[in-house]
Amino acid sequence: MQVGTVFSLIFTGLWLAALIGFIPWVAKTRHPDSKPLGAYLTFLAVFTIVSYGLYLLVLALQSTVWPDILFTGMLPAIVVVVVCFLPAFLLASYMISRKPPVAPSLN
Repeated sequence: MQVGTVFSLIFTGLWLAALIGFIPWVAKTRHPDSKPLGAYLTFLAVFTIVSYGLYLLVLALQSTVWPDILFTGMLPAIVVVVVCFLPAFLLASYMISRKPPVAPSLN
């Protein structure tokens, strides 16, 4: 199996574990006017899009700039997880803590 495939499987497993582990965080952090399911789905969407976008960016940079960095040990893998998940977590937490928008009246 290629190293990129292994990292993708590990990243996906950590992503799933994070989404399950963040359920209490979303319940505690969400704005009081937002519904629990809506806040979790917002968190899930933002976290997923940002983390996978950053992961693809890191993989693209790795293949062009540092082709041998994945073979150097666990430190690059930990850095990739932190670089991908931390901004995604912070942005998703910010999004659910804001007051939800109100839909305009149809009248």
